[in-house]
Amino acid sequence: MKKLSGFMPVTAFIVFLAIWEGAVRTGIVAGYLLPAPTHIIKTLVEILPSVMPQIGYTVTISITGFAAAFMLAAVIAVCMDIWKPVEKTLYPALVLSQTVPVIALAPLLALWFGYGALPKVLLIMSVCFFPVAVSLLSGFKSADEGMINLMRSMGAGRMRIFTYVKIPSALPSMFSGLKIAAAYCVTGALVSEWMGGDKGLGVYMIRVRRSFAYDKMFASIIIVVVLSIILVKVIDGIRRLSMPYKNNKE
Repeated sequence: MKKLSGFMPVTAFIVFLAIWEGAVRTGIVAGYLLPAPTHIIKTLVEILPSVMPQIGYTVTISITGFAAAFMLAAVIAVCMDIWKPVEKTLYPALVLSQTVPVIALAPLLALWFGYGALPKVLLIMSVCFFPVAVSLLSGFKSADEGMINLMRSMGAGRMRIFTYVKIPSALPSMFSGLKIAAAYCVTGALVSEWMGGDKGLGVYMIRVRRSFAYDKMFASIIIVVVLSIILVKVIDGIRRLSMPYKNNKE
């Protein structure tokens, strides 16, 4: 049954690609508007060497923003868990911050900080920060109260309780938030590059769109999807290494 559940989406995807390919080749859909999958793959292979520097720049700022967001989220989540007034003050602000469209924030950051790497990193941080902070806080709150009280009765301080109870309890939630943030960070990098800059995969996508090279546009989308999947898989690999006791249950 498990093999069948994995086989069905792959089959559906192959059928979708076959229909797409057939629609373009038979002239139902114009090839210059919607290139065939085989043509997109051919274009991807052709442009990949030339866009590697752009990909490298986008990956660099994505990872930088992601790492900075994780560190800031960890500090904020710990502070909110330790001090309830901090949680009551910051949590509504965190939720409210998610109502601000990223596409509206990007030009403001470019106006304030220029068109270098800093506004791009800040935008990625704004995208990645919320899911990590909220998942960490939720993980801290899920810690076993009985275990916490037991450690307090044995004279354990706040640091030991965090190290031996709260952090292990928060790991599953934390990695769930990290995977969500990892899926978002490349998109955040692209949006920041669309708002200004002279390099990066987002800049390349704007250039090929203006030249109506839709095959290159679709090839760029494939690159973005692959980068996001790789980041999510890396996070999942770190999770498996950090929590080997969970692997047997999956």
